[in-house]
Amino acid sequence: DFIDNEALGNMDHGFYITGQSDPVLHKNEMVYNKGAGVLITGNSMPKLTEHKIVGNQKPGVLINDKSNPSLSANVIEHGQSVGVEVTGAGRGVFEKNIIQENVKANVWVTDRGDPSFDMNNQIIKSNGHGFLMGKGAKGSFSNCVIADNADAGISLEACGSSYFTKNDIYKNDVT
Repeated sequence: DFIDNEALGNMDHGFYITGQSDPVLHKNEMVYNKGAGVLITGNSMPKLTEHKIVGNQKPGVLINDKSNPSLSANVIEHGQSVGVEVTGAGRGVFEKNIIQENVKANVWVTDRGDPSFDMNNQIIKSNGHGFLMGKGAKGSFSNCVIADNADAGISLEACGSSYFTKNDIYKNDVT
């Protein structure tokens, strides 16, 4: 287990989880790294709870290569890219996270990504889209707040079957 650590200003990722790993990470900070705050790849299934993932140059959380993490009660904000990117048949279960104020989009799903955002995620105040669903993206999204994003709350661009139900979607803008 990794508890109460700080990954600050690394030349690459704050945490790199690969090789079918399933660690538990709790109350860590992944701040101002040149790569992702946390890269989850290689069919890994970690559990991440109560993290501060702030100001990373690449995605705050990058999930790919069939990985399927569980993320709950994290704050993912002020990234120079996207808050969360799910790609390469990555999945993930997201509950009670605050994903806000990221530059390009708060959540970007593409290339067979298939996450589940359920139970009180807040996708707010992005400088771009709230959810950007790209080519081949799928997923289920329910009971989320999607608000105050500079572009569309939800943007669908050649994506696959996605299910959005019982979300509060308001005060988003398309420029």
